[in-house]
Amino acid sequence: MQMKTTLLGLVCLGLLGGPIIAAADTIYDWTWTTTGIGPSAFGTLDVNGAGQAVSGSGTVTGGGLSGAEHFTLLTSGPNPYTIPSGAGFNWDTTVNSSSPYLTSTGGLLFLGPAPENAGFNPYSVTPTGWDAYLAGTGLPGAGGYPGTVYSGTFTLTAVPLPAALPLLLSGVAALGALGRRRKSAKLALA
Repeated sequence: MQMKTTLLGLVCLGLLGGPIIAAADTIYDWTWTTTGIGPSAFGTLDVNGAGQAVSGSGTVTGGGLSGAEHFTLLTSGPNPYTIPSGAGFNWDTTVNSSSPYLTSTGGLLFLGPAPENAGFNPYSVTPTGWDAYLAGTGLPGAGGYPGTVYSGTFTLTAVPLPAALPLLLSGVAALGALGRRRKSAKLALA
C-alpha cells in the first residue's frame, strides 16, 4: 500500500511541478546591430513568466564610447530616468517572446559605467523596426539632444532549457523518495 501511495505522490509531484517549471524565468540572448555607423551591442536578459525583465546586462561598443563597455539593465527607479549628462530615458521592463520584442513606449534601459555614465535604450518603432538611444557624458549629440538615436535591428533568442534538466529533476525526486522509504523502514524496525 505504501508503494502505491509513494508512486501516487510522485505522479502528483510531476503533474504539479510541470507548470511551475514551465512558468520559470526564461533566459534570452539579445543583440543590437545599427544600420550604418553606430553602436553594436549584445547581452543576456532574464525574463520572468509575466514577461518582465528581472535582470540583464550587455556590452556596447561604438557610438562614441571609449571602448567596449559593460552595461546593466535598470529594473527599478524613476521614469523617465535622467543620466548625469541630462539625457532622459523613458523605459520599462516588458519583453515579448516574439517580434517586436520591446515596447514602443519605453523599451529597455541599460546603464553604463563612468566616465560616460551612458544609457543605452533599445525600443521598437514598428513591429519589425527598432531604434536605440545612446547618450552619455562626452558622447555625440544631435539636434540639441544629449545623445543620438540610431536605427537598427534588435534580436532576441531564447536560450534553450538543457535537455537533461527534466531527467535530472526526476532523478533527484526518485532519490528523495528512496531516502524517505529507507528512513521509514528504519523507523518501523526500531
